[in-house]
Amino acid sequence: MNIFYANRHFNHKIDNFMRPYLTAGDCTALIDAYFVQIKGKYYNLKGKRVYTRQPESPTFTGLASALGFNSMQDFEAYMVKGKHADLVKRAKLKVEVEYEKRLQQPSATAAMFALRVMGWKEKAADTAAELPGNPKIQIVDAGPIPAGNEKDVADQYR
Repeated sequence: MNIFYANRHFNHKIDNFMRPYLTAGDCTALIDAYFVQIKGKYYNLKGKRVYTRQPESPTFTGLASALGFNSMQDFEAYMVKGKHADLVKRAKLKVEVEYEKRLQQPSATAAMFALRVMGWKEKAADTAAELPGNPKIQIVDAGPIPAGNEKDVADQYR
């Protein structure tokens, strides 16, 4: 067992970051279990929900932990070359959707920060350079040139 442990941690094979015996079905079951678990537990009492376990917000670290990863670096490396990377990417996208939903709330500062860290960019307001056809605006002289100061105006009327 010690040899397996040493080889597993020093070879750094991508699929060893997650439990090596994990099948696609096991991976899907772990992902589903994580999203069910964060919803909390409740029962109905006179038409109201009474929580025995409060709901939690989904997080990337919570998802990585539920899948059995030891670090976020392992989690991110697995999404690049892992055996079930497509399933993990879809689960990561579900977490990102929850952050995006929080942007609709009155205080969305934390969600905005988290999305920026995830690589989202703020879109600047449209400028003339970005408009289709790149229109050019030319100012045509229309009337007298404005005076530089009051003395110039007074000199014109003497």
